[in-house]
Amino acid sequence: MKALTPWRVVAVVVLALVVGAVLGFAPLVRSRANEAAGRYGAAVEIAWVKPAWGRVILEGVTVTHPDAPGIHVRLDRVEVSLTAPRVVKVRGGLVQVEGDPEALEAQLEKVRAGLPEAGSGGGPATRHDV
Repeated sequence: MKALTPWRVVAVVVLALVVGAVLGFAPLVRSRANEAAGRYGAAVEIAWVKPAWGRVILEGVTVTHPDAPGIHVRLDRVEVSLTAPRVVKVRGGLVQVEGDPEALEAQLEKVRAGLPEAGSGGGPATRHDV
């Protein structure tokens, strides 16, 4: 059996850290996304998390809100920058609405009533290009 030389020990430790970071990355991103969605009472599910240079790419994103069961949001690809200012780009998706207009309006009003007040940590004003 070969003796463990110092460089082999360092190599094993570095390899273990890299493997741990890779395996822990997607769960960390999913947790952060759910935490952010939770501030608005929503939940998010993410099929794929991919690291990229200066950003994170999310694919197969589903957003739901318990107070709006008639509204289903599915986003094909979401890119989130890791630098300031934070930029979020959405590419492709579907918003499906089911129910009569009065019921949907009541659901949206219930969601709006539960949103945090402006200036309560929701961040700066944002620009939305559609």
